[in-house]
Amino acid sequence: MQESLAKKHLFEAYGIELEYMIVDSATLNVKPITDQLFFACAKTYDSEIEKDPISWNNELALHILELKTTVPTANLDQIHRAFTKEVRLINRLLKPFNACLMPTAMHPWMNPIEELRLWPHGDNPWYAEFDRIFDCRGHGWANLQSMHINFPFAGEDEFLRLHAAIRLILPIIPAIAASSPLMEKKLTGFKDNRLEVYKTNSKIIPSVTGEVIPEVVHSFADYHKILTRISDDLSAKDIKKVLDPEWTNSRGAIVRFERSAIEIRLIDTQESAYSDLAVSHAITSLVRWLTENYKPEYNDFDEKRLKTILDQTIRHAENAVIEDSEYLKIFESSGAPSEAGALWNFLFDRHLSTNKTFEPALQAILANGPLSTRIINALEKHSIEDIYRLLCRTLHDGKIFYG
Repeated sequence: MQESLAKKHLFEAYGIELEYMIVDSATLNVKPITDQLFFACAKTYDSEIEKDPISWNNELALHILELKTTVPTANLDQIHRAFTKEVRLINRLLKPFNACLMPTAMHPWMNPIEELRLWPHGDNPWYAEFDRIFDCRGHGWANLQSMHINFPFAGEDEFLRLHAAIRLILPIIPAIAASSPLMEKKLTGFKDNRLEVYKTNSKIIPSVTGEVIPEVVHSFADYHKILTRISDDLSAKDIKKVLDPEWTNSRGAIVRFERSAIEIRLIDTQESAYSDLAVSHAITSLVRWLTENYKPEYNDFDEKRLKTILDQTIRHAENAVIEDSEYLKIFESSGAPSEAGALWNFLFDRHLSTNKTFEPALQAILANGPLSTRIINALEKHSIEDIYRLLCRTLHDGKIFYG
């Protein structure tokens, strides 16, 4: 994906990465057997299995499986079928282990202090150093699954317009993508617990995550200053000098210079690949509209100002009230205070491209709220176990969870 993204201009193609959990089929407890799955599939303990069109990968936690486009795709409305086909293959391979894949952005009752197992092969020294510095036994490292969207750029001008647009959309992503309302079997009051714990997972070296929202930049050189700051701060802790600042950077969107792409990391994993790609369609459509209508005013919003909005959507998702009139006017709204869900409805009515493939999933989100809200509503009638068992089925079938 890296080499082929580096040859693309804005919006010519996208790299998609989806993370899911491996759980016990009976108990739904996390099952740290990704390496055994890889060996069953390809007789290897490498942390990556390249396949066409969807490759497999593991990063850090042994119960997590990442599926990703092997090469970038321009057809988001087609690739979801390939992801779902791969999910079904994996579930067949997991059956002898009495295991299956589970969706959503957090396991609803995992105890990361007791249950985390790090990937023990190949890149383990890198993971071990990461664990030594940051202590990965917390939810913010051990218990989180997300979708990443990689946007290519060619040259500094494309980079600056794309980066400015992505910064503006990050605060409202949880309004359509939050899928983690439970932590340790409790409703915490946050609809996006993954992002709430993500904000502080690197607190020992604050520059690694920053304010989650990336800083305003006016050049490649400006961005490299961020990486230099991370590198300087890491140097005191990273005794073995194995952590690359470009890859350690944990902001909600990060620049991958080696592949000439910006990667959004703020998106919770949904109930199925179909729903994941529906959310990706909404996000890529909005980023494209903002980029193609770029205005210098985009850079008036520093990271702390945008994080104020993000903090609200992390807690309230679609019900978060946005009061920053200048921010709202960027989207050509009236600027009157608006709930984040209402803003997304406005955006779909006025600016975003329609797509018949994803219309059912997007209508479910716009009408009934993101997956977190639908899970919370379902808890009024069903047990946590029954809901997440159904979500495992929804993932396998490539369907929508209505609650």
